[in-house]
Amino acid sequence: MKVTPPRGHWDHLRPSSQKLRWLSYLGLTLCVVLAPARTANGQMFVEDWGYRMIREYTTSGVVIRSPLVTFPSGPAGPVGLSLDGAGNIFCGDGNAGVVRKYTTARATVNNLFITGVGHPYEVLCDGSGRLYVADAQNCRVGVYDTTTGAALNASLIQWTSSPMAMTLDDSGYLFVGFADNTIREYDAATGTPLASPLISGLNSPRGLAYDGNGHLFVGNWDGGTVGKYTTSGETINAALISGLVNVTDLAFDAYGHLFVADWRTGRISEYTAAGQVINPNVLTLSSHISSLVIVVPEPSVMSLALLAGVLLLGRRHRTRIPI
Repeated sequence: MKVTPPRGHWDHLRPSSQKLRWLSYLGLTLCVVLAPARTANGQMFVEDWGYRMIREYTTSGVVIRSPLVTFPSGPAGPVGLSLDGAGNIFCGDGNAGVVRKYTTARATVNNLFITGVGHPYEVLCDGSGRLYVADAQNCRVGVYDTTTGAALNASLIQWTSSPMAMTLDDSGYLFVGFADNTIREYDAATGTPLASPLISGLNSPRGLAYDGNGHLFVGNWDGGTVGKYTTSGETINAALISGLVNVTDLAFDAYGHLFVADWRTGRISEYTAAGQVINPNVLTLSSHISSLVIVVPEPSVMSLALLAGVLLLGRRHRTRIPI
């Protein structure tokens, strides 16, 4: 129903008020002037296997910095990418058996940040100083300090199959995709199994993403599909997205759009959470994409200016508020 404010509720805000008019225009002007266009709904960080580098784009596929970071010479196989929200980039190197650390300002912090990892296939920051590393060779997931690289527990999770993908939900649960075609759920702090398996019958799960609304999205390498499930393990649609070749990673932007990286085609595509195509070719590389991360911007002055402008304009025109 609609509630109409009593007569006189808005009378002190007259449409002709010069002060209110200028405040409205100021709010909207600040929105335009301060808006960081390149981060409107997130920045994409793309791990390029063939050229051994990290590239940075807008979620529309516009180049920001390419390359952002280049791996050192020698054996290098970049796979696994994560950012901690403090300007640090963590990259797994499957061929060298190390995790490297850089900054978004293009500085090298440590090319040997974590060593002794058989084959790091995925890395994942939790935003609280912990970095999870999936070691495919030793069939384990370890957790490390994001500042020092010290092992907090090098064998937090041990299984009989290789971990290939990871994601965290907002309740402190870690979901891991294994080469035995399962997704298993663990307590992220202790490594205690909670559902093992949670989902089975997959087709080499290499991409795994949580949407913030109780859903897991699983990218299948061999099947070229993306499936949608609940965090309780119920299947919503095992082939929500199809027609891909080798799915390597998944990521969500600020609008809840799903971005899918395809290794074979070197392409990133954009979809709704319902699986509808938004953009089949956000960008295409002449190489292979091994990992994809989208960093969603925090609320900024731009957001506050927009809100202020909208509210002031609404009041200026005596807008009734539907409830």
